[in-house]
Amino acid sequence: MSQATQEVVSRIPLTTADEFRAAVDAARTAFPGWRSTPVTARQRIMFKYQELIRANMVVLFLNFFRFSSIETISYWFLLQ
Repeated sequence: MSQATQEVVSRIPLTTADEFRAAVDAARTAFPGWRSTPVTARQRIMFKYQELIRANMVVLFLNFFRFSSIETISYWFLLQ
């Protein structure tokens, strides 16, 4: 919903109970591997994630802005 106009701009389907359980199960399955990964390797992964966010900041912001109020543009300048 647009905060500016209160107009519905998109709909996201609700997750079924089975889909939710599958996501939780996948996370539970993945966690031991992540936990046993050396801290330096996890750090590299998180820095890569940060790099991808920064490299795609404009696209991410524009998508966020599309569904937000006009005041959101001020956040863009705060991030720069």
